[in-house]
Amino acid sequence: MAQRFYNTNPPQSSIGPRGYVGPAGYGRLKGFLNLRVDNEERAEMLVGIVEHGVRMVENDGQWSRLSIRVPVNREVMEYLRKELRGVGASIEAELTMRIQGRDYVVPYIGYSTEERRLTPAVQETFEQSVRSAYAKAEREALQELLIGAMRKGYSAKVFGGAGKAEMVGGLGLVTASGERVGMEHMVSLMSSTYGYPEADARSSIANQENLLAILHRGRELAGMALVERETIGTGRGAIRIAEFTDIIVLSEHRGNRLSVMLTAARLLHIGSEPEGCCIYAEANLSTPIPRTLALYGGHFAGILPNHAEISGEMRSLAVMQLNRREGVARLDGLEHFVGLGRGLDGD
Repeated sequence: MAQRFYNTNPPQSSIGPRGYVGPAGYGRLKGFLNLRVDNEERAEMLVGIVEHGVRMVENDGQWSRLSIRVPVNREVMEYLRKELRGVGASIEAELTMRIQGRDYVVPYIGYSTEERRLTPAVQETFEQSVRSAYAKAEREALQELLIGAMRKGYSAKVFGGAGKAEMVGGLGLVTASGERVGMEHMVSLMSSTYGYPEADARSSIANQENLLAILHRGRELAGMALVERETIGTGRGAIRIAEFTDIIVLSEHRGNRLSVMLTAARLLHIGSEPEGCCIYAEANLSTPIPRTLALYGGHFAGILPNHAEISGEMRSLAVMQLNRREGVARLDGLEHFVGLGRGLDGD
């Protein structure tokens, strides 16, 4: 039975395969299952699915990591945690949401081969890095960072719906070298930074559900970022997830904390958070992104060991959950003064 939750269809987004577990690049088997685990019987079924994946990783040399997510009733979590230990897997991070008035956890269930695991010392180093990011964020003034970016001439716009690339092209943006910015330039930028196949990068940008944030100074492109959105059926209703993903600030504009402005733009335009919605990010620990998300009240949810290749190196990622209401409240009306513009289609 567990085998039917696995297939070889490749994903076309950072969120990964939806409704099944499949190949997701970098030696991973990954999936967001369309189940709801409300009792111990369902938890046992989930453990069987995980155990099947563990065996695939152990016995097939092409896989070195398993990562599965699924909504689990909070009351079942301790039972699930204990049963997962029995098959060698663990819960690496936990997101939270409410579905039909009940509290759910979305655990990141993980298993890795020896070379991808973190030693206790390295795990502690990464957790200390996150604690340091929060400590630094507490000493920073969000509004001063945004005003500073504005005074240097930066602005951000967000686009949704169909034809986003064409809308960005309509802005007449160019790179520092004078190259006109269009779909192919953005695809190349995402592909070269995150190692995505170009077809996947193009699909993510063009997807009508996703939001595209563009950062610019005058007519010069300075960076970009995505919000990838999915609706996942669970057999009894659906949940909405939104991942703040793929922040890119071009090298000539780095050092200005511009991820702060890109995050503000995405929070402002993502829309409301109805029950059954979860906003999160998987942030590269070697960048200022965890510190940026902490500025907006991002809650640290765990660490994914050696999870993805970024700029040619395998990276561990901090999972952070965001609350739109709290994040926007921290702007305290400043969006009207820092050049955060709505996209051309008014999404």
